[in-house]
Amino acid sequence: MSQRDVEDGRTGQPFRSGGNLNDWIIGDSLRKHNEYMTRANAAPPSIPSPWSDPPALASGGWSGAPSPTSSGDWEGFPGRDFTPPTVTGVELRGCLFSLIALVAGPVFWPILYPFSVAAAFAGAVGSAALVYRFAPNPLDPRLGLLWLVPLLVLLVSLVIASRIDHKLAPNLGYRIARHIARLALVGALTWYMVGDKSNPLRTGTSLLDLLRHAAAEPVRLALAVGAVVGVHFLLWNARSLRSKWHEHLEAFRLRSS
Repeated sequence: MSQRDVEDGRTGQPFRSGGNLNDWIIGDSLRKHNEYMTRANAAPPSIPSPWSDPPALASGGWSGAPSPTSSGDWEGFPGRDFTPPTVTGVELRGCLFSLIALVAGPVFWPILYPFSVAAAFAGAVGSAALVYRFAPNPLDPRLGLLWLVPLLVLLVSLVIASRIDHKLAPNLGYRIARHIARLALVGALTWYMVGDKSNPLRTGTSLLDLLRHAAAEPVRLALAVGAVVGVHFLLWNARSLRSKWHEHLEAFRLRSS
């Protein structure tokens, strides 16, 4: 037996080249056995009794534990520097704008994007005509789900037309034409809402008769013109409002980012 190899294994030395591996394994086994017996014979850790008094607080405090400061705070406590979340005015206005956009957006969508709505509506009417033309019995209640096709076409066309509309918006000519259409719709809607509906204009009314009819109701005309002027400045100059609106459209995939 090679005492050197046994001693190397017992002291944890690596196996030397040219040595006797069996003797080194014997020494290594002795080392592991001695370490195990040392741990087994060690005194178990003392567990304080729940009824015993806590250890006295040293001048430096318990190791790793929080210590109270002169202000009554606890130094090192994980939640010591916690600040409750606050809502700023900007965030509150953003939430309010999101709520208004979700409620009023679909209502004013035909006024804001008349060309895209007209294109989507034309697609929906065309698909409804095809359903009515080729369905064996289009009024059969059992074919009610078939009439969801025009609605689906309307929604898909509205998304596509809206994205195309914003793609064309950088073109000044298209933007001016869309702006004029918006103002015309605002003026017509205001004229209709505030006027006397008991005396509507007849179909085929000439432009001269229309002007005479408008001159006979100056208050109605003033409200319509005021609405057109107000919406003009709102749409043309409110850049921050327009930017917020575009962010919501991008969130709903109605505008490419």
